[in-house]
Amino acid sequence: MTVIRIDIDAEVLARVLTLSKAKTESEAVHLALVSYINHAGRREGADRSRCHFERARTWGAVEHAARRHELEKRNR
Repeated sequence: MTVIRIDIDAEVLARVLTLSKAKTESEAVHLALVSYINHAGRREGADRSRCHFERARTWGAVEHAARRHELEKRNR
């Protein structure tokens, strides 16, 4: 664990303490950082998926999948 001295807005910290039910200010800061990492990771994953989707579209894979899906629906 790293010890660091930071200035945090007292109102923001109080709000995090209330929302997170953290017992200490250090725990509240830790939870806020973990929450940020999780949020950024989901956004990064969505960006990566969008990139793959766009590449698949250039290969014609998206249109092929749509046609196949329609055929499967008709044959039910």
